[in-house]
Amino acid sequence: MKYQTDAALKLQIQLWFKTYGKFLIAAILLVLIVFAGWKFWQSYRSERLIQAATVYQELLHSYADYADDATLSDQSDAADAATRKSAAEAIRTAAEQLKTDYDDTQYSFFAAMLLASHHVKTGNLQQAMDEFNWVLKHSQDTILNAVVTLKLAELFWQQNQIDQAKRLLNQPVPSAFTAVYKELLGDIALATNQPRAARIAYEEALSAMQPVENPRNQQNMMQRQKLQHKLDYLTEAEKTTVIKSENAAVQTMEADAE
Repeated sequence: MKYQTDAALKLQIQLWFKTYGKFLIAAILLVLIVFAGWKFWQSYRSERLIQAATVYQELLHSYADYADDATLSDQSDAADAATRKSAAEAIRTAAEQLKTDYDDTQYSFFAAMLLASHHVKTGNLQQAMDEFNWVLKHSQDTILNAVVTLKLAELFWQQNQIDQAKRLLNQPVPSAFTAVYKELLGDIALATNQPRAARIAYEEALSAMQPVENPRNQQNMMQRQKLQHKLDYLTEAEKTTVIKSENAAVQTMEADAE
């Protein structure tokens, strides 16, 4: 009886394997292939990140070399122009390599921003703006994009392209950036003789700042104090304007009376 049961069980297993065995083997092979592919991709990504980090480190060294040479040039008239030119070329080469060969890593964005900083220091503002725009075109990081947009707006302002700067600063941004965006809008309004718009922007910036819960948060306190100083300055400027207007009106009335 037991022999018949074992034989029947063996027959059922054979039939099951005959029916589903190929599917089982295919499923096992598929799992192994997927796992091997995932391991290969992880290894590939890790290797690329290491390579990108190496190139970025070279970029930082070249940037530091250029800055050091610039400092020496400022301090003495015996600057080594060839060394500075070589460092500048190394900066551009490393940055472009990261942007081209490693554009799927964060290092490409860091390289573009460093290259933009280099262009700003050398007075090539349009090239700096091109680098910032490259980051905005390729990056999906909202925080990074907010930082880059702020820097781009500052460059527009430096070139007296006020409307373009305002357009960037009025775009929706993460709440953590609202205060600095509004503050820059206030600075632009004040510089273009729009004190009322400046006051509104500064007040909105102050309202957008997080409350000071930790008295040791010196950065937050300093930012608040800076904004408050700007508002106080506006108040004094507005008082002066009112006094001047009143004096002018009195002088006009006296002239008419005579």
